[in-house]
Amino acid sequence: MQKPVYQNLFKPLNLNGLRLKNRITMAPLYLGYAAEGGRISRLLLHHYNEMAKSGAAMIMVENASITARGSGSIRTIRCDHNRYLKGLETLADTIHKEKSLAGLQINHAGRFAHVSESVAPSVVPAFGKNPRALTKREITTIQKQFAKAALRVKKAKRVGYMVSLAAAVKKNVGIPVIAAGRISTPMKAESILREKKADLIGLARMLWVDPEWPKKARKGEDRSIRKCSPKCDACFQLVSRGKPAYCPRWSKARRAIYQGLFQ
Repeated sequence: MQKPVYQNLFKPLNLNGLRLKNRITMAPLYLGYAAEGGRISRLLLHHYNEMAKSGAAMIMVENASITARGSGSIRTIRCDHNRYLKGLETLADTIHKEKSLAGLQINHAGRFAHVSESVAPSVVPAFGKNPRALTKREITTIQKQFAKAALRVKKAKRVGYMVSLAAAVKKNVGIPVIAAGRISTPMKAESILREKKADLIGLARMLWVDPEWPKKARKGEDRSIRKCSPKCDACFQLVSRGKPAYCPRWSKARRAIYQGLFQ
């Protein structure tokens, strides 16, 4: 087997009984691919299968709502009832089949929830939203909903601008830290690990734009990696209009596959 160009990036990591085959992870990235009502769709399965095939050690699936009133959109994954478990198990199996670990980000959208009256810890307006302040009782209820969702998901069983923050966290905790935020090149990722600013690298849009990122990094083919442009906002604009996201840098064939699977 060819020796990796970036030694730190492809060094395995043991984490509480789990073995990560390298230091590359996919960070949570909402793209509007779930079916209406939060169920796992064919498009979502295809997307995460493609992400797992990239060679990343762990795929952290996008935000899954712990309650209907905390869901960010009609296409946000749901994990607030046992009826969603089968879909989540299928999703985890899809990722595990490609020898990647699977994780799930559980979430309450707060002021960004897709409801008539959104809530938040305070009434401070943000991004055009004016939420109602949560009562102490509601806060306790949401805490319990997070705990129940975590236990429910566990039952399934198969389931660069923030680097300085990661480095600060790493100095004060005794657990592995993931650095994320437009880490577009393997060289940058390698330097973060070499300088011990983080233990793992989280790729979201970078992996979505080019699922071959880890394989190209292993071979040192940096120049062939398709990069997400910080000036481009096409994916966000599509998602905000309730449409499935795609990247202008994709090939026509890949875009056609994703659009064909959209429900």
